[in-house]
Amino acid sequence: MNLISRPGLLRCVLLAAIVAGAAARIVTVGEADVGGYGYGWNPSVNYTKWAAETPLRPGDILVFEYPKRAEVVYRVGSTTDLTSCHLKGAQVLCDSLRGSRPGKDGAASACAVTVESGPMYITSIKTHCQQGQQLVVEPIIDDTAAGDGDSGDAAAVVNPPVVGDVVNDGTTAGEGADGENGSGTQAAEEKGAAEKLAEAAVNQAGPAANHTEPAANGVRLAGTLSHGPIGNVSTEDSSVPLPSPPGSPSVAPLSNAGAGNADSNAGGNAVVPRLATTQASGRSIVVGNPTPSYNYPFNPQVNYNSWVAKSKLYDGDVILFKYPNYHQEVVQFARYGDYRSCNFRAAKVVCYDSWGSKSGCAIKVTRTMAYYASGLYGNCLAGQKVAVKANAKPYTPRTLAVGYPSQQFKWNWNPNGQFDKWLQYNKVYTGDTVVFKYPPYKDEVFIVPSLTDYRNCDYSNYISYCNSTDGAGAGCYSNPITATTYFISGIFSHCMKDNQRIVITPQKPPS
Repeated sequence: MNLISRPGLLRCVLLAAIVAGAAARIVTVGEADVGGYGYGWNPSVNYTKWAAETPLRPGDILVFEYPKRAEVVYRVGSTTDLTSCHLKGAQVLCDSLRGSRPGKDGAASACAVTVESGPMYITSIKTHCQQGQQLVVEPIIDDTAAGDGDSGDAAAVVNPPVVGDVVNDGTTAGEGADGENGSGTQAAEEKGAAEKLAEAAVNQAGPAANHTEPAANGVRLAGTLSHGPIGNVSTEDSSVPLPSPPGSPSVAPLSNAGAGNADSNAGGNAVVPRLATTQASGRSIVVGNPTPSYNYPFNPQVNYNSWVAKSKLYDGDVILFKYPNYHQEVVQFARYGDYRSCNFRAAKVVCYDSWGSKSGCAIKVTRTMAYYASGLYGNCLAGQKVAVKANAKPYTPRTLAVGYPSQQFKWNWNPNGQFDKWLQYNKVYTGDTVVFKYPPYKDEVFIVPSLTDYRNCDYSNYISYCNSTDGAGAGCYSNPITATTYFISGIFSHCMKDNQRIVITPQKPPS
């Protein structure tokens, strides 16, 4: 999917507002020249002052700018959650990849949030929230609310409109009330074009502006992992990862899914997440089939060679010989020659004449060829005989949770996960799926393309990812492992200092 550029995205969002008849503005949140950050959404801004000086109305577009993996935009449910920096259950409005600007690091996406009619409580990662990066958006409902009612002052607009901005009379700055040509036909055509552009913006922007987390039954990573872009994480005992170097690729959300699937998000390979599975029990398969002359399956008119080819018998399967009581028996030959010639001299009866009714006479199939026939000599010569052998049962892929919980960390994907030991006791076969489990805002998972990136804990060329909340519930699932795959923690100190990383090379499944 080709990502739309930030200017193009904002124009499309604005056009959508025009179509809706709203007098919307685009407002960049924060101050880029404060604190030396170089971008607006940062913890050094006085957001109380900024909000007081920037009146907003429902429908206005808030733009949050920040480098990749430097910030996240969360929405919490109340003032209490905001002031206490309580992020459990917070809505991810924009993940750590959505604030980048084309001129900064080559990304082609931006974080745009529409102002609603009620209060909105917005913050960033926990450590930045604790430093005061807390924004309360209380929109002005009518045009007089921002001014002084007694003095008659009109609502102030801090920044004068520029060409392309919508002003309060519904026209566009730089044009007259009727536009440049005053043509009603052209206005209708432009509105139709705006509708198409707005629809394209929604389709291309995807869930970036209002990203919500999937249900707790698991998500799937993209590429080899699934769902959602990685969010920058803050833990109480770890530092915030540094932004990506310039030129880092922008990766579309994967498909949680699977979970699934994840899955989903490849990008995304959306697949329904799976819990760990075991080898399925054997099947019960009826030998033969009724024919025009016989209303029971085991009869002399069946082509048993064709039946064997279609049945595909596996280890553990059971075959059922069904026939009416006292019509015949089923015998087994010890040698192929006797089977071929219907020589009953050394044959033994395995199903008596009263065993074929109702559920049938059951015989378990093994990996050794076995020869069976009707106990009636004439029927055997007519072809009522079958040679069966079980094939190796297809491997049933499993799902394995990576890592071990510890006394300090009660979840699998953690700095003390003993990943080398985990690999010794958990053989991963081709087609298996791995799952990463961790509480919200405690970690991330990246897949990187090379051993060098793995050793250096370098995220810049990552293939896919799980964000800071994807590990909750059933966890974040990979796609089936088919080749050597490099997984690293999204928190640099966890990866480099604590060696929270793992290389998985799948083995051939057992036969």
